[in-house]
Amino acid sequence: MCMGCILVLPVSDKSSRTRHVGQAKVLIAEDSAVTQDILKMLLEARGHEVRVAHDGGQALKLLTSSSFDIAILDFHMPILNGIDVVREFMARDVRGHAPLFVAMTADVEGLNANEDCATTFPKILAKPFEFNDVFDLVDSCLIAGDEDHEAEEAENASAADVISIFRPDNTAEGTWPVVVPDNKASRHPALPDIRYLAWPDDFGPHGFAPAVSRQLISGRKYDAIVITETCEFSDLELLWRTGELCLLPVLDQTGTFGPKADLNLMQVSGSGAGQEPIVRCIDDFSFNRLKIHSDLIRSKDPADKLIARIYLRDRKLSPVHHGDSLLGLVHAIALPDNKVIELAEELARNGLLERSFFDRFHSCPACQSSRLNAREECIHCRSGHLEDSSLIHHFSCAHQAPEEAFKQGADLVCPKCAHELRHFGIEYDKPGNVITCGSCKKASSDVAIGFTCLDCMTHADGDVIETVDRHHYRMSEKGIAYVEQGQMAIGVQTNLRFADLPLPLIVDINKAARTYNEDDIPFAVLSISYPLRHKLTAEHGARDFHLARSQFLRELRDDFEHHTKLHAGADVDHIVIFDAVPDALRQTLSERISTAQMTLKRKVMPAPALFGPSDLSG
Repeated sequence: MCMGCILVLPVSDKSSRTRHVGQAKVLIAEDSAVTQDILKMLLEARGHEVRVAHDGGQALKLLTSSSFDIAILDFHMPILNGIDVVREFMARDVRGHAPLFVAMTADVEGLNANEDCATTFPKILAKPFEFNDVFDLVDSCLIAGDEDHEAEEAENASAADVISIFRPDNTAEGTWPVVVPDNKASRHPALPDIRYLAWPDDFGPHGFAPAVSRQLISGRKYDAIVITETCEFSDLELLWRTGELCLLPVLDQTGTFGPKADLNLMQVSGSGAGQEPIVRCIDDFSFNRLKIHSDLIRSKDPADKLIARIYLRDRKLSPVHHGDSLLGLVHAIALPDNKVIELAEELARNGLLERSFFDRFHSCPACQSSRLNAREECIHCRSGHLEDSSLIHHFSCAHQAPEEAFKQGADLVCPKCAHELRHFGIEYDKPGNVITCGSCKKASSDVAIGFTCLDCMTHADGDVIETVDRHHYRMSEKGIAYVEQGQMAIGVQTNLRFADLPLPLIVDINKAARTYNEDDIPFAVLSISYPLRHKLTAEHGARDFHLARSQFLRELRDDFEHHTKLHAGADVDHIVIFDAVPDALRQTLSERISTAQMTLKRKVMPAPALFGPSDLSG
């Protein structure tokens, strides 16, 4: 395996190379040659200049002899550790230009325990990290401004500067909540030793506490969100804007968060079950999070975050009636319910969720509340002050009126002819009821139905009141494939992201790309996902599907007359096809896929995507 070769991304114009935000000069000091080579290869593919050092001594020598925009230093290195390198450099630097120093370590706690950490490293890459984190880091450094401005920011950076991205611009420093240490005094008696963020100690309406923000940037992972004081659903929206925090279970210590909590700690305490339900809840979430594709983990689309959250909760989203909710229902998602419904409907339109009827609600035309008072009203003045009485018909004079008009004490006397009525069925009868309005005094045999909103007091007639159907949602096979296999599973990925690919595949693409640039020899990369894998596995078993998938790949690979390299993955398979024109392959791809499945006992229903040189990006 050639680790020293450079991945050159081919483009239509051979006279230029692909560029992203700009070109940066990057130093990577890491005692792992594999990590160094991969980072160097991918960063150079994006147009950056990269130098490497294998220990702290080499890193210091390079820093003092050349200028860099970014220096990514391993915390634990031979000769000098990362902090020592920065300290020595700052003592020797006479040019007044320091790079942005980034710590790279698997020992985040050890790094944070060093008192010089905050001022030495404005940024921390916690191992294992994703390559996209490095790309974003380099790009953000270039976007920040010219070299002088960047140098000043790097020299003066502090923990508060770095974590300001977690706090609204108009929020004063003094209004932040104060972080509570890991051994929180408010720990619930049934709570096991887990790492959790607490509302409102660790975060609140104004953002995260400074120390928590620092830990989040450092890559610290948490197990749960714990509510220690009563809060509104909207108070937790911050979690949906910050990394993976919305994918953590919500544990309610107050017992007031209702169905939106994943676990009510008050009930756990009263059940005598101890920590077992909490541990089981956290373990279930952790296990399912591991199966969520990085496309959704990194996505900033709230719909992607919602479907990932639904995946964690039995792959379904069911509302329950709730009188405290404006909509008359709540979902087990720590978001306002109107937002949940909006996103769920978007996912349903895209075929990722399937709907089924839950209930029909009447909705206020002004505020959309479903908390309405339904009542019978006068058809003339819409008053609800109605009195229901019997209608009396006097046979001899044919007079009809409500019973109250005939009453004189205990007797019934016709108000028209003054004749006393004594014999029901002979002198009079009661043909029906009449409704009299206590406000306008008018009588009628019929009433209107009206609704008054209990939230905004808006009145609406029953014949024009809006109705809205609410639904249960369940993940479709397409939705499950999307969560587990990413964008390629639903055919929306238009290029290959090298940060998501295994190293052997990157190396093969690298060889093909170099040959393309140097000798103009084309190539293609075929990516194959299986959106119906779960359905087929459930019907025929995992072993049958695996065997059919392996046979399909062999048949397909053998059908190409070109040299190929197969890279079988957990969710997606790749075939690098050397010396092949992508446009020509696209014309025959459907036929090849069908032919490769003809001999299969079980069809695997593949979803292929073919990429040529111009489709590749770093």
